[in-house]
Amino acid sequence: DIPMLFIDDEADNASVNTNKPELDPTTTNRLIRQMLGLFRKSCYVGYTATPFANIFINPDPENTAIGQDLFPRHFIHCLDAPSNYFGADRLFLDKETTRKHVRAIKDCEDILPLRHRKDHELDELPESLRHAVRSFVLARAIRNVRNQTSKHCSMLVNVSRFVLVQQEVGRLITEYLETLRNAIFANSALPMPAAMKNAHMALLKATYDEEGLADSGVAWETLLGLLSDAAGSIGTAVINGDSADGLNYAEFADRNEALNVIAVGGLSLSRGLTLEGLTISYMYRNTK
Repeated sequence: DIPMLFIDDEADNASVNTNKPELDPTTTNRLIRQMLGLFRKSCYVGYTATPFANIFINPDPENTAIGQDLFPRHFIHCLDAPSNYFGADRLFLDKETTRKHVRAIKDCEDILPLRHRKDHELDELPESLRHAVRSFVLARAIRNVRNQTSKHCSMLVNVSRFVLVQQEVGRLITEYLETLRNAIFANSALPMPAAMKNAHMALLKATYDEEGLADSGVAWETLLGLLSDAAGSIGTAVINGDSADGLNYAEFADRNEALNVIAVGGLSLSRGLTLEGLTISYMYRNTK
């Protein structure tokens, strides 16, 4: 006899009956409908960013023994995005912000084609990916200047659905990070002209200039002294169903520390896994 409000978050996922209508509903769908039927007064509200599956629920289910299905029969209300939401509109539909935040990848096809085999071999990283890694190191250093040393900072690399290829990309990124660290450790404390004679330091400065990072308010001379800590704190993780790597953000947060990580993966990174403090995404994938 108690009125019941049922709130279903991510309502487009497990709640939708994906069985044929004449068959028994899927377990989650069946249990929700049975729970709603226990109350004389009940209201079901679903929340999702992608309501397409819910719209296509059969409004007149054939299996009425467990109650009506979860078709949104009374209302669909679109919520406005919060003012601090950084999503597809700003990335792809606003010319000014697109120009600021999106870089076209034009050098990956010869090294890692969009269509490749699961045993595709890589001898090097595309320069655009090395540029992205350098940008990530610089971004971590700038955040340290802003007293955000305990805030997580992540980079996403999604270039293949194959585990072996992901492992190779992760290995090459780890090697490149080590190369950058060695160059930074050996040269960042030198006078500016001497430091810039190193090829990797010169590339870091070129990346700083190309990305307009002077607009961050942090001068290159200031950043130079902080690159060692930034580069030394960054690790690489390969994220897929076969890997032992994990993104243990909570453990670092409990110690008031930041997890600074370059996460390499495929399908696992495409399906709702949240990367805390996502700063740079490197995506080179085709779409079905």
